[in-house]
Amino acid sequence: SFFRHFKTSYNDGSYLGQGRNPNIDFKSIIKDEFEEPNVIYSSPLARCIQSANIIYKNSNLIHDDRLLEFNYGDAEGMKYEDLLKQYPNIISMWKNNEDPHFPNGENTNEVLSRLLSFLRDLSKTFNQNHINSISIFTHNGILRCLIGNFFQIEKKDWFKIFIPYAKPIEFLYLNGKYYPNISKNMLPKILKNIGFPI
Repeated sequence: SFFRHFKTSYNDGSYLGQGRNPNIDFKSIIKDEFEEPNVIYSSPLARCIQSANIIYKNSNLIHDDRLLEFNYGDAEGMKYEDLLKQYPNIISMWKNNEDPHFPNGENTNEVLSRLLSFLRDLSKTFNQNHINSISIFTHNGILRCLIGNFFQIEKKDWFKIFIPYAKPIEFLYLNGKYYPNISKNMLPKILKNIGFPI
């Protein structure tokens, strides 16, 4: 099960990546009960660690840098309109279906690459340790890469994928492969802006 962290006061439409490390907004918490998994992985940023500890009551977490949000570089804290004014070439490249780096930051391919590296190592965990349930706390950008890649959505549309806060996005692992097992209620919400057939 993959979780996006609970909301923070910095989730305000600005690019919130690795460059800022806010706490979650504790007023935003709607707590559901989830069965404790065998292993919990988390991005090392505070918003993911706090979310994991709230949902699973101070569990032992394994921090993994590959679960970090995009490195937005100099665009950290900007809104889209600011990026358009200061770095119009980036917006132009997006419109041409290219994958530019954020200024002094990452591009989508790099984030996808570290996610896939994490998933490959996770496979070894399942195979070696007879583990049958894992929870992973990460960020909007990582989860858009996850959904976009598995559903073969065009990369230029990944920014339209809607990732809810603190709701499990479930995958099954079988014979070395991952299979989406997302609830019928949630999947249309995730893909609502894509025009993707469900």
